[in-house]
Amino acid sequence: MKNQVGIWLDSKNAFILNISNKEEKLIKIKSDVESRVRFYGENKKYTRMGNLFIDPEKTKEQRRQHQMKKYINEIINHLEDASEIYITGPAQTKILLSNEIEKKKTFSNKIL
Repeated sequence: MKNQVGIWLDSKNAFILNISNKEEKLIKIKSDVESRVRFYGENKKYTRMGNLFIDPEKTKEQRRQHQMKKYINEIINHLEDASEIYITGPAQTKILLSNEIEKKKTFSNKIL
């Protein structure tokens, strides 16, 4: 039994189409990844606390990376029974997903 999975994703949403035994199932996953927010008048690139300088951009980027990893893993959880996987969409998110899938031994040679 062939279980084909097509994924369209960007950093905000993922649509997973699962086709098996002439049945189609569409799953939408919403991302919790924060987009970069700029506030009017924001110009200070660090916070000073005593002798320490804290860069809020680094903290924001680490939080964004953590959120993206959680989003990618949530998508991968829906691919358990896939025999073929097709990934498409704009931006870098599809490349991140493809790289994470290739790291998993259970999904070897399933990406088209």
